[in-house]
Parts: sequence; structure tokens; C-alpha cells
Amino acid sequence: MPMYNYRCSSCDATFDKLTKISERMCVENDPCPTCLTENTVKYEMSSPMIVSNVGSLLGMTDGGWKETLSKIKSANVINNIKT
Repeated sequence: MPMYNYRCSSCDATFDKLTKISERMCVENDPCPTCLTENTVKYEMSSPMIVSNVGSLLGMTDGGWKETLSKIKSANVINNIKT
């Protein structure tokens, strides 16, 4: 699930919430977690979160992904130079 940014128009507080894509606008119906004012929370457009340290994530995968990605990397050749 993606992380979305929200801002309260009453107290100007910002917060993030992990929400399903289909439910990202439903948070606007909730009160602000800071000032508890209702109907003031608005969804803010932002860039997506970037996952860092992908190498450690590959170590946690199962189902043959690590092996498949290794094969792709070993087959990757640019200008006759193996990367």
C-alpha cells in the first residue's frame, strides 16, 4: 500500500497515512489528528516514497526472485561490456 500526504486547512498540520489507493480520499472524512477539527483534512499531491537499500530487500524475497534477478543482471551487456 502506498503512503499518502494530508494537510489540515484549520491548523496547517501535515501527516502521512498508509492507505489503499481506492481509499486515499476517505481520510478526508476523518477529523484532523492534531486539532481534531472535522472536514478540514485534504489529500496533497506528492511524489511517491522511494525504497532505498534494495539489495537488502532482495535478500528477504522468496519464490526465486533473487535467482531470476541474478540471471537478468548476468545477461545484461552494454557495448560488449558485462555489467
